[in-house]
Amino acid sequence: MSYYQFQPMLCFNARCWWQHKDKRLDCRHWPPAASEAMPVWVTFDSGDRDDGWVRCEPEPPRQSDKILCNTFWFGVYALGEQYAYDIRPAYSGATLELWPRLERVLDTNIDGYLGMYDVPTEPYRWYEPTAPLWQLEGLDPASLAPGARRCNLQWYSPKGKAVRRISDLTRSYLDDWKGVRGMVSLEVHEVPVPPHPRPKT
Repeated sequence: MSYYQFQPMLCFNARCWWQHKDKRLDCRHWPPAASEAMPVWVTFDSGDRDDGWVRCEPEPPRQSDKILCNTFWFGVYALGEQYAYDIRPAYSGATLELWPRLERVLDTNIDGYLGMYDVPTEPYRWYEPTAPLWQLEGLDPASLAPGARRCNLQWYSPKGKAVRRISDLTRSYLDDWKGVRGMVSLEVHEVPVPPHPRPKT
């Protein structure tokens, strides 16, 4: 994937909301109601069977013995006028001092479920990417500033499949194979943000 050009000054941290397929959001009215969108988040070190899997439902209460990550780092790559994203947990807010515990990257398993997978802590060759690259159709990262919101984006996996929401009896996840299609909205917290493990404070 060396033809992708890394854009360090466009990388950003953002929170994400999963939108129901028939609920287009107006970014001027924020935050979205629960009937319109759900926050996207992931937990680590909680002992829960779902640690590491990306969830989209109301956030659980914060507990001192687990990590709740609801902000994600978007590493930006350009291919001509198109962009792709290396997505990882962000070192931001409550997780700012947790390096290297969040050295993970977003990928899918064989069943399509989105999860955060461990990566080595040694220096990564950002200009020769090997991590999965995702697409957010409708997003121009060059236009972002802290506090910016972008709604009604189409999210595609590295395999080119639309991201979907899938629910069991009690929990909801993201998947690129089965489930209900929808859209995603972003609220930018910091930009630019250098690559891990050097978060912008």
